[in-house]
Amino acid sequence: MAENANYWLFRSTGTTKRNPRFCLENNVVTYGWSDYDLKKNQDEGLKWIKKNYSAKAASMAKNFTSINKGDVVVLPDYGVSFISIGRVLKHEYRQEWRHADASNTYSVKWLVKYYPRNDLSSAFQRSLKYMGTFLNLWQYREELSRLIRGGFKKLEEDYGGKLDELNDESIERIAKHINNRQNLNFQDGEFEKFIMHILELQYPNLAGVQNSNKAEAKNVKSLTLSADYGILDIGITFNVQVEQHDGTSGGYALDRISKSDDNDPYFKKVLVTTGKLTDEIIEKEKEKGVVLIGPKRIAEMILENFDKIDYHYKAKLNLASEIVVLKD
Repeated sequence: MAENANYWLFRSTGTTKRNPRFCLENNVVTYGWSDYDLKKNQDEGLKWIKKNYSAKAASMAKNFTSINKGDVVVLPDYGVSFISIGRVLKHEYRQEWRHADASNTYSVKWLVKYYPRNDLSSAFQRSLKYMGTFLNLWQYREELSRLIRGGFKKLEEDYGGKLDELNDESIERIAKHINNRQNLNFQDGEFEKFIMHILELQYPNLAGVQNSNKAEAKNVKSLTLSADYGILDIGITFNVQVEQHDGTSGGYALDRISKSDDNDPYFKKVLVTTGKLTDEIIEKEKEKGVVLIGPKRIAEMILENFDKIDYHYKAKLNLASEIVVLKD
């Protein structure tokens, strides 16, 4: 395996020549836009895609062409119960598959065709829920390299990363730490930015913006995060209220976000709180249709993404004495 290999997720569609079974049987991954061989005629092809599809599709097609011999591709099945992992051999333009919009292909040597998703790290499993066609998996480079070198043994036997050390005691320790505002060094609004940062790390298809105080007062939300699921041609927006709360979480923030006036089924209301969750709050969450993220879930996300958290936020979290599990 080339040391400089890149790692990519392909999510194939249901068309005859682009579904997972076809890709596995024919040792390829296919990515359409059949009027042009995008490796040989990239400029002309991208202009055509932009004109006939969209600028976003052209950007995606350009990303596809950046894949090279020796790179690794991960192909999930429809239910994401299994993944296939292969090494790219070469790009091929197949005129005979043009009618199925599958002419641009990469020939692949499959290293494993049915590797169980449950044997992957929890963060990797969540990334597989990404419903777009294509995703750079750079953050799982080490995990995938270990799997390939180890001959795809059970992950718990082969993967020695920090995720193996996530246990209830560690999560409880950090949840207790962030439940006390005096332990944290965030100024007004900074904690909201940190929550947006950690959500974007946890769910790679999310992108967010922080609302101004004026906008938050009007729209009853601290953050707005969106996910575009291109394969389904839908977008989902999350209206997020962020609450730093000592002790037990109150009901005020939950009431606020529940009043967000977006009734579209593709809008979701979320409360992120450092306050402890009582049975009453959890029951109220269900009644109001709000997704509730409490201190334990925040702690899990911090642990799972600690290496990727911006240094600025690491300092603000003041967790050096608490994350014993993450020390070298």
